[in-house]
Amino acid sequence: MNIGYLGIPGSYSETALTEYLPAGASKTNVESFDSLVAMLKSGELSHIILPVENSTTGMITRTMDLLKYENVYIVDEWYLPIENHLWAKSKMDLSELTHVYSHPEAFTQTEDYFKDYPNIKRVSYTDTANAARHVAESDQTTYAALAGDRAGRLNGLVKIASDINSEQANTTRFFILSTKKNEELGALSYFYIETPHKPGALLKLLNIFDEHKCNLLSLNSRPIQNKPFRYGFFIEVDILDTNLGALINTLKTESTYHHTFGSFNPFRGKESP
Repeated sequence: MNIGYLGIPGSYSETALTEYLPAGASKTNVESFDSLVAMLKSGELSHIILPVENSTTGMITRTMDLLKYENVYIVDEWYLPIENHLWAKSKMDLSELTHVYSHPEAFTQTEDYFKDYPNIKRVSYTDTANAARHVAESDQTTYAALAGDRAGRLNGLVKIASDINSEQANTTRFFILSTKKNEELGALSYFYIETPHKPGALLKLLNIFDEHKCNLLSLNSRPIQNKPFRYGFFIEVDILDTNLGALINTLKTESTYHHTFGSFNPFRGKESP
């Protein structure tokens, strides 16, 4: 098993994968989403791991929007507590800090902290680990990176502010995806569905889940590409008491596009295979 992740060593995706990695499996870093999915579909990677949801900011839409029309399936999930820290080349007072580099998601998760430091310019970067590398390689001593422990330590940086999240229980959910579905039925299922653009279409769709005794866990609307102000829906349900095949067949009758991401079991911590 060879599992791919976005970014470089020290990224949150790599940290989550390091915790998740089954015995005997290997990990491969890939620099772009397109390459990651292409390598999965070509068989170069058996699985990939992607961040899909954060407890502070909700669905990570940049990821999920790119998966809507891909024939990939969720086979497992992993939860990673996220602690964002400020890292610099040496100890310094925060009043001396001029620029902080990080991924936009990390800035959103720490919004409250930076309200007290209007002098600091926040600069978006590709990911937290690359931001840490950028600061480590820079000649500027007033730069810092907003990143996790692994990224800071791998790049030899010094922590100048610890765990500055707006929400202390900040956690990111990751999906492990494959081109093959799980052979055994899991307790959860995830869908992306587009409905006809007419009154009552969403209501009819949601009634199907009720009829099939599904517990609706989440519903997120996303714009449909090249169809202004039209929306599709990511839906997650508990299917423990559901005939999944019958559910899918019924959903197809009320949708113009439908993709089932398979079924999988909920996060079980360190015991997850």
